[in-house]
Formats: sequence, structure tokens, C-alpha cells
Amino acid sequence: MSFDKVNPKFHPNGEPKPFYGSTIISFVQPDSPFWHALDKIQNELKNLDTSKKMVFAPPDSFHMTIIGLDHFRTWNKNKIEASDQHYISALKKVDFFKSVQVKAKPTIAVSKMGFAIRLEVVPVSVKDQSMIIQLQNDAMKAAGRKLTTHHMHITLANKIEELTANDLLQINLLDEKISKIFGENDTWNSTQPILTFYKDMNAFHTEENRDKVRNPDLFQWK
Repeated sequence: MSFDKVNPKFHPNGEPKPFYGSTIISFVQPDSPFWHALDKIQNELKNLDTSKKMVFAPPDSFHMTIIGLDHFRTWNKNKIEASDQHYISALKKVDFFKSVQVKAKPTIAVSKMGFAIRLEVVPVSVKDQSMIIQLQNDAMKAAGRKLTTHHMHITLANKIEELTANDLLQINLLDEKISKIFGENDTWNSTQPILTFYKDMNAFHTEENRDKVRNPDLFQWK
């Protein structure tokens, strides 16, 4: 299997590949009880023998994805700028909910077809679910097309090698520890979603800091 089929967004050494785009996300508040629990769970993953097959998300980037918008594998200034400006303008007309309450599942999910190693979260109430769906639908109207939606989740790591059955067993055996780490902090009142921009999967910036991921003079790819 080619590496790109394992993970098209990271090199085999864990360095991020260029991947430009925009997305609507809710950041997890640093130093909140929920963030500390995620940090501890990620550290449990790092202690596994199979951790060498993963690249870990920076804790300051922990977030829940509401919906991804456009993405580009290669740098094309005109196309990317046009995409960015379209969403900046179109989404100003959209009412972003203030917060939803979600509950983390006490197990780590590993995507069979994709590459994310993540904690899935589920809306606590029908109202929370409805607000998420409404924002997703509004984003699709802005895009003018159907966009891909996933189970709500927070990515802790990405696989950079295929995981064996034993690797997956190691991860599954963390469930009891995860439950203890979360304790009563498995429910999160999210931050307000925001439109963000990226040049890879390690950092997501708001419109005000968009230059950090749109000015090639500021970064150099390996």
C-alpha cells in the first residue's frame, strides 16, 4: 500500500504535507477540565509501543470539527484566495450558535478508511444536535454544494503507518483509563464555532491571522 493511502496529509516521518483549506471548528479551551482530560488521554497514546506509527496533534489545536469547507493539495494563490474570500463574505450572513453541549465516548476510535485517531463526541440533547445540523446546512448553502460531514470528534493523532490487530488492541485496552481520566469531565460546553484557515493539519488560524497560512514567505516546506 502506498503511503498516501495511509495518510495523504503527513510524510512518513510525521512532518505535515501541504494541505490548504478552510473549516468551521470549535476550539477546546486550553486549561479547561475537558482539555486537561484530552491531554492526559493523548499522553496515554504516546506511551503505547504503537505510538511510533502516529503523529500527534498539538494540544493547543484540539478542536471539534463542525464541517470542512474547501481544501487544496497544492498552492494556487488565486484559487485559494478566491475560496477564502467567498467563505469570509458568505458566512458573515450565517448565525453561528454560541455553544453546544457534547459528551465524549470513553473509547478511542480509529478510522478504518481514513487516518484519524480520535475521540468521538455526541450532542447531549436534540437541541444541540439541531444547532449543529443547522450550521452545517448553512455552510453547504454558502458552498453551493453538499459537503462531507462526519461523526463529531476531536482528533488526538494521525496514523502514519498501517495499524495491526495488536496495535488496535493496545488502543482498545485504554478504555478503562479513559473513563477514569474523564471522570465527571466527559461533557463539554463547546466554544462558539469559528471559520478557520490552514496550510496543514497542525494549525488552524482565524481570518485575522490568515496571513500565517497564506504567505509562502513565512513557511518553507520540507
